Amino acid sequence: MSTLTWILFLVGIILGWLLAWLFGRSSKEDLTKRIAKLEADLRTRTGELNEARSQVASAQRSVDTRASALELDLNARNTDLDAQRQEVAALQSDLQARANELADCRSRAEGLQLEYQARIGALDADLNARNAELQAARKELAALQAGAASQVMAARTATVDALAGVEEEGVGDDFTAIEGIGPAFAARLSEAGITRYSDLAAIDPAQLPATLGLRSWQKIDADAVVAQAKVLAGRPRQIQIGDDLTALEGIGPTYATKLRAAGIVTFDQLAAADEATLDEIIGAPAWRRVNYGDWIAQAKLAAAGDQAGLKALQDQLFSRQGDNLELIEGIGDTANATLGKAGIKTYADLAAATPEQLRAIFAKAGQRGGNYEAWIAEAKLRAAGKRVRREVTRTRSAPAGATQERSCPQDLEAVNGVGRVYEQRLYAVGVGTYWELAMLSDEQLVEILEVKDFQGVDLAAIKADAMRLASETGTMGVMWDGSEPDDFTIFEGIGPVLERRLYAAGICTYEALAAAKEERLERIGQLPAFQRPDYARWIQQAREQLA
Repeated sequence: MSTLTWILFLVGIILGWLLAWLFGRSSKEDLTKRIAKLEADLRTRTGELNEARSQVASAQRSVDTRASALELDLNARNTDLDAQRQEVAALQSDLQARANELADCRSRAEGLQLEYQARIGALDADLNARNAELQAARKELAALQAGAASQVMAARTATVDALAGVEEEGVGDDFTAIEGIGPAFAARLSEAGITRYSDLAAIDPAQLPATLGLRSWQKIDADAVVAQAKVLAGRPRQIQIGDDLTALEGIGPTYATKLRAAGIVTFDQLAAADEATLDEIIGAPAWRRVNYGDWIAQAKLAAAGDQAGLKALQDQLFSRQGDNLELIEGIGDTANATLGKAGIKTYADLAAATPEQLRAIFAKAGQRGGNYEAWIAEAKLRAAGKRVRREVTRTRSAPAGATQERSCPQDLEAVNGVGRVYEQRLYAVGVGTYWELAMLSDEQLVEILEVKDFQGVDLAAIKADAMRLASETGTMGVMWDGSEPDDFTIFEGIGPVLERRLYAAGICTYEALAAAKEERLERIGQLPAFQRPDYARWIQQAREQLA
């Protein structure tokens, strides 16, 4: 190889190296810049990454915290949900138990209702059978009594004439057979030693009021009493079967006749009777207030021969020792006893008192009194023989269509489905006419009659029949004013049947009877000519009662 070649070769190598150096230097600078830029970018990116990582870590911590809280809340909610589920399960179990218990109660109630209905049906049937048996027994007793009476009369026929003029020691005549003489006056006559009709017939009529101890406001027709005694004294003595029931306080000739008709002719039989039986026999309306317990108590003493005890008991009864102050509104047993201890035993005594005196009497006794002014005002009316209207407590306002009031309650027992118990409950709340009964709502009627579900009372039928009777009697729109009717059975010739007819015709006070015409009374009585009562005598007795 030539020198030039070597020189060229060396120059080429040097030139190449130089070019390579130059090129490498330029590339290195660029690379360094790039590396520096990349490093700066890397640092920026690393800072951003670190910041992002920090944010992610913070977010992660927040998420973890929130997740923990949510997990705790979820656990709490799950626990609460489990408790509620258990409570619901318990409630469902209790509800099911109560439903089972209710179903059992309903089943038992239905069974009891059926049992009660069956028992009521059996009791009704038994009651009907017993009533039939009782009626048969009464008829048999009446027949036996009639036979016994016939035998006694037959056995004594031979001696009656001889005995007619002989006075039995200790036995007097029945002065209650004389009009105007009741048990109280008869007892006073006996205490005065007047025991025979002949004794009474010999009295001077002017002396009779003093003998009877009449007060200034009490009236009696002495001439008529003596005249009747003379007539009775001239009649043969009658033999009486049984005891004189009119000797007991509260029993007059009318009630004694009813008792005898029912087979109760002795004190023993009356003492053995119960109040329900006596109420059925007498059939007194609700406003009469007959105290059958007093009858039985007196009969027991009379049957035992305890005359002292009988007199002591009768002295406690109002008609023997003053008036019945309990008839005055607001005076009950306790108040009456307090007034009696203070010497106030009659209407006149109470009428003469002052409110201050009554207030002092009850204050001393340590008792509550009442409306003294009202007591005194009513006592004055009763002492003067005036009729007192008793206001009733009505459970409802007057029905629409009411046109007038009447003082006589109608016979509500005439309505199909209404017996004596229902009648008394209706009277007690002021329902006293057919029309008033027909106008009651079912709710009012159920409340008044105290009807139970199992009784099956046909309310619609009761009201329909009441409306029929109101139409037939011409009393549509008529209400009862609550006044208690007067007792007509104390009058000669008027019994319970005729009394009811008078009430139905609107005559239920002494004033109304005293003002009635004989022709109207004859139409009301509806009796055949051969049974025609002395209607003029009815009117006369009513006027005497008012006088």
